[in-house]
Amino acid sequence: MEIDVREVWYWNLRKEMATIARLKDYFPFVAFDTEFPGFLVSSSWKASPDELYADMKSNVDGLKVIQVGLALFDAWGRLPFSRPNRAVVWQFNLSDFDPSCDRHSSSAVEFLKENGIDLEATRRQGIKSMRLCREFWAAGLLANRRLVWLCFHGSYDFGYMLKLIEGGKPLPLTRHEFMKKVKACFCNIYDLKYIAKSYDELRRGRLGLCKMAEILRVKDYLERSQEVDDKQKVGNHRYHQAGWDSLVTGMSFFRLRTIPVVQALKHSSCELRAVDYSGFNAVMRDSYGSIFDIEAKVGNPVSAY
Repeated sequence: MEIDVREVWYWNLRKEMATIARLKDYFPFVAFDTEFPGFLVSSSWKASPDELYADMKSNVDGLKVIQVGLALFDAWGRLPFSRPNRAVVWQFNLSDFDPSCDRHSSSAVEFLKENGIDLEATRRQGIKSMRLCREFWAAGLLANRRLVWLCFHGSYDFGYMLKLIEGGKPLPLTRHEFMKKVKACFCNIYDLKYIAKSYDELRRGRLGLCKMAEILRVKDYLERSQEVDDKQKVGNHRYHQAGWDSLVTGMSFFRLRTIPVVQALKHSSCELRAVDYSGFNAVMRDSYGSIFDIEAKVGNPVSAY
């Protein structure tokens, strides 16, 4: 299977959003990721959830998002196809960030450039954040209870998305207010890093997206897949771009059901005949609506599978 990371600019935004609007009812699991120019404030590893939120708010309020990635999945973890044997995910390039005058971390910007983000192109052809906000609303992506949003360590992703949706306004003063607004806009949420806290196999959440993809064999699968062109190979620079990372996040979510199988095999001395998913289902219920680092749960769980 080939992966088409569809670059979205101001000139093809309406066409791609019309496609997403048409597909979302059939592919209601929305994995997403954002890329942004670093951090202005660093958090202590001992920081409380309130302190972590305050640091996140300072960073998001002071910086501008560069990319938003979306990957749509159906209930079986399948992607939409743009043509036979070619699945599609989307990468929205925003024009608001100007490294010559906007605040940023120089090392973070250099890192993004090294991983293939062309900041000159985003300034020339990118999308104004207010326009992207209007298109998200028009496509029915926001405040839609039929959709399930998937992220990995999503506090900053939801922070930048909420800032985008609210026209650049500062984030709410408290994490509880923030979560209420996130819940209103995104309704159903699963953060894979929060889910990972429940499993030794996933290092109790002490891992990054790339390592989780490796453990869940997502990385192996993608490395075996034939890519659209040499520039998009996993071994080159697709990680740390929003479209590819949203794809990896979504695929990892649907591979989580392999963990009970691994656990059962580990404790079985004979041939595996049945797998008990009750513990896994309990983890999913407990993880629903929680974002890693911001321990404020809002809402009641829905079925993820």
